[in-house]
Amino acid sequence: MIMNADGSEQRLLADHALDSGYPRWFPDGKRLAFHARIDGQEWQVFTVRVDGSDLRQVTRGFAYIFEGTPSPDGLQLAMIGRRDSDPEGATHLYVLDLANERSVRITSDHSRKYHPNWSPDGSRIAYGAQSLEGNFEIFTIDAGGGLPERITHDITWDRMQPSWSRDGRGIAHTCSDEAG
Repeated sequence: MIMNADGSEQRLLADHALDSGYPRWFPDGKRLAFHARIDGQEWQVFTVRVDGSDLRQVTRGFAYIFEGTPSPDGLQLAMIGRRDSDPEGATHLYVLDLANERSVRITSDHSRKYHPNWSPDGSRIAYGAQSLEGNFEIFTIDAGGGLPERITHDITWDRMQPSWSRDGRGIAHTCSDEAG
């Protein structure tokens, strides 16, 4: 659904057959990305114009994929997903090129990952992931792949939902003491 900021003019953007979540605006304000499943099939990522036209499934071949987050230039999506060949419970961070709908896996470890968020310049992606100690920490990685950098180190807290500051010099995140 989409609506005005005051709650007025609520309208559906996609058919009720879609079970959907995690809507994210493209930087141009004209489209949304979201994950959904159609008729009970596996979760995939879709895009749609804010007037409800041009609904497109942009991912295929995943056991499930979710949390499609547009890059600052609107040309790519950062997504969390799993292919059938991945170990149960493992997820990876993927970057999807919207022009050709090809995705590249940019993480290699088999931890659970959540909430990808692009840096303002589009060069890095922050995300929450399960650490070797079993709790969730914040990591960053180059948008083209490479070695992730763990930027939080406190096993008494679960840390999720990273959000970059506008200037890219800070990252806010949620905390929960459920780990400790």
